[in-house]
Amino acid sequence: MQLSVHSFMQLTLPKPAVLLAGFFVSATFLSGCATTSSAPASYSSYAKAPQFIAAEMASQLVQARAGQQLTFSNSPWGQQVTAQVVSRYFSAAGRECLQLQLTSNSADSAVICRYNEQQWAVNRELTVANLPQE
Repeated sequence: MQLSVHSFMQLTLPKPAVLLAGFFVSATFLSGCATTSSAPASYSSYAKAPQFIAAEMASQLVQARAGQQLTFSNSPWGQQVTAQVVSRYFSAAGRECLQLQLTSNSADSAVICRYNEQQWAVNRELTVANLPQE
């Protein structure tokens, strides 16, 4: 038996059933992508909950400007910590952030970002890997 284009066009398939089957096959493949993770375990630190700071400390950050010295009586870095505001910027996530240079008990720096109108949290600093010299 030889099929022509005309006879092929006359085949009738139950369209709703075909569409439904196609949907379930697509959904199965997509759900596999959503549940499979190939990220190394070290990446789990990116999903840590933010470390919110005390309201007293947050109130100083609202109006802080680059170059300004701030003193925190109670901070994530200890008691009576002094920090200098290095810069104020917006993160890629759209949060208002401050980069601080801690001067009291260490030479470390920190990034603090605003999460909502009244809450600020310590954020992970972005670092740049050393690239090979050409």
